[in-house]
Amino acid sequence: MRSLTAYIITFFWSNVYGDVILGCMKIRKAEEEKKAMFGKKKDARARVPSSTETRYQSARSSLLLVVVLTAINLLLLVMRSSTQFLFSASFPSYLYIIADEFADYLGMGTVLRLGALAVGVCDIGLYLLFWFLSKNARGFMTASLVLFCADCLTYLFGFLIFEFDASSVIEAVFHIWVLWTLIAGVRAARDLKCQEQTAMMMASTMTAEPEAPAQPEKPQSPAM
Repeated sequence: MRSLTAYIITFFWSNVYGDVILGCMKIRKAEEEKKAMFGKKKDARARVPSSTETRYQSARSSLLLVVVLTAINLLLLVMRSSTQFLFSASFPSYLYIIADEFADYLGMGTVLRLGALAVGVCDIGLYLLFWFLSKNARGFMTASLVLFCADCLTYLFGFLIFEFDASSVIEAVFHIWVLWTLIAGVRAARDLKCQEQTAMMMASTMTAEPEAPAQPEKPQSPAM
């Protein structure tokens, strides 16, 4: 009887419990392979920027171009230069031109010019701040789009009160191009956020510990 009991226990240990351990090892190996595959895909995405990331960086570059050219234009206006860049924001330049026109009539030349210059510098500073913060916080790309939409309205106002010429058409094309680029940047920011959320969900699913298989109960030894 004792030999029969030992045979039953040995058979159970070598077949049933051994299969349970082998199943656990296979599950752990599959999880490790999934983690390794996910890590390779993540590294590949980090090395090669996606088209969405490229569109977002293009929008940031366009925003920086607006900042630089607008600052140069405002400086040229202060220096009373006859040269102006067409590819810039309109609000700072228009405001300084209007202040300069009415300065002599109102007898407040210095105050109006300095006030218009200060407001223009603040406007350029906002663009620069949004460009800097949009590197890590993509919501500021939307703020840049809203600010440039306001500048487009200023351009339309200036288009009505100032003399129309060929440069006005080129400036309109520039505003349309920047507006389109910023809209693409806002869409790219939204797509990147969705991709990051999806990647986080996949990572949390892969790192979740698998449930351990239920161990079968050991058969009771027959009574001697």
